[in-house]
Amino acid sequence: MDITLPVVDTLLMTARSATQFLRVRKASLTPSAYVSSVVSLLDSSTGNPIGTFSIPDVQPIGSGTMVLDFSSGSKRASGAKITPGASLQLVSTNGVAGHLHLEVDRISI
Repeated sequence: MDITLPVVDTLLMTARSATQFLRVRKASLTPSAYVSSVVSLLDSSTGNPIGTFSIPDVQPIGSGTMVLDFSSGSKRASGAKITPGASLQLVSTNGVAGHLHLEVDRISI
């Protein structure tokens, strides 16, 4: 899933039923503007963050792409799991402009 930012705090993806959950394998954020900000991916049911990007107020040396990689070990079981029936939510403190790429699976229980 690719998203062009800015996006107001929003639900990014939703489980289709209470017997399905989302598993986030990877999230990559490439800011196009640098303003001190925090961008979090949350479980909409619990409000708990599954990952957070800290955006500096000055562009770092290099590509500027920040990656949260939740995959490890067995590909089948890897990733950050969201509560069954819940959504993946994006929340930011000062907003952000750029590009967000997500690798997310919908898994039936």
